[in-house]
Amino acid sequence: MENVEKKKMSKSTIIIIIVAAVILFFTIMAVGGIFTLNKLGIIHISFGKDAYEAKKADDEARNFVNALMKEDNNKIFKCIDVPESDFLSKDDIKNYLPKSSYQDIIGLKGKITSITLGSGTTSRTATVVISTGNLNQVSTKSVIVKCNLMDNNRWKVDLSDVYVKNWKISVPGGSSIEIDGKKVEEKYKTETKDLNDIYTIPAIVKSEKEIKVSTTNFGEETQKITPSSSSSAKTIQISPNEDVIKSAYEFIKNTWNSMYKEYIAGSDISSVTKYFDTSVSNETIESCYKSGFNSLTKGSSGYKYVNYVMTNVVDSKNKKNYISSNDVITLNFGYTLNWNWEFGYANDLRTMNRYSSIALKKDGDSWKIYDVTDSKLFSYSSQYTKNF
Repeated sequence: MENVEKKKMSKSTIIIIIVAAVILFFTIMAVGGIFTLNKLGIIHISFGKDAYEAKKADDEARNFVNALMKEDNNKIFKCIDVPESDFLSKDDIKNYLPKSSYQDIIGLKGKITSITLGSGTTSRTATVVISTGNLNQVSTKSVIVKCNLMDNNRWKVDLSDVYVKNWKISVPGGSSIEIDGKKVEEKYKTETKDLNDIYTIPAIVKSEKEIKVSTTNFGEETQKITPSSSSSAKTIQISPNEDVIKSAYEFIKNTWNSMYKEYIAGSDISSVTKYFDTSVSNETIESCYKSGFNSLTKGSSGYKYVNYVMTNVVDSKNKKNYISSNDVITLNFGYTLNWNWEFGYANDLRTMNRYSSIALKKDGDSWKIYDVTDSKLFSYSSQYTKNF
């Protein structure tokens, strides 16, 4: 009885071994055939992570182009790399796509026949070929789709042709800013440079935008700008209104004349610090007051210069006045200076027209000197003059 059982077991074992051998044989033949065909170039197959990533990028490019042809905006949006931003919506992308490099693909009746992927670890370019027409007349159209590998290990279509990433805009410091009526929150402010606040918008579509900038002391201004890719910030310069400029020009003229009179009277620096903002150093005030006016009045060989007076302040022909911050304006202006040249009993009236610049800070109904941007404003006179 024991021998019969052993015979049955040995027969079962033999059958199992034969079946396993047959499966192994055909598996080896199949794999061997694939490798052979691959080697001969009849088919192409890759193994490993690169092939896996290429397949994912291929799928995303295919899904995107199919969504464009079907005009399926929800699927289009799922396929693209869109940073979180208050200033880029599905409607923005939908409205701008017809103006982009994909305009000929939207609503196209056709079928994807091939996709060729370029190499890359985190970015791949796919050339998608679409067949259109019918059996009697077939034509093809190709489109380039760039895909990026995201942090979540998903491939997404790069739509840099449609929107700008990290768009920077520079506005007067302390002012508020709106884009198409939507307020730009403080969280987007990334830097303050030369009194200007720089905002970085994570993503914004490349279409004309209405930018409104409002200041506390100098009103508001609206400009239309089309965002574009750039490493530097787009600067919004706002010009002060005529009343502000007139008031500032009057302050410049009166202050210059008052400081000159104080100098001639022999007053010390404390008599003129009232004209300067507290941020201006005593060294700067000293260089304007004592050193500056000393250069003006210093004569030689028996003659002297006296009776200086600033008589006129006008707009510069080549440079504009602009608002630097909520309470500071930068002025580019021309001024007229009159004085007397004296030599013994001889007396000659002399005049100079010259261009200059200065930054003033709002102080109630008046101004303070915030920055002396032209070192010669208080120290230079010459018979060589400009024509205003």
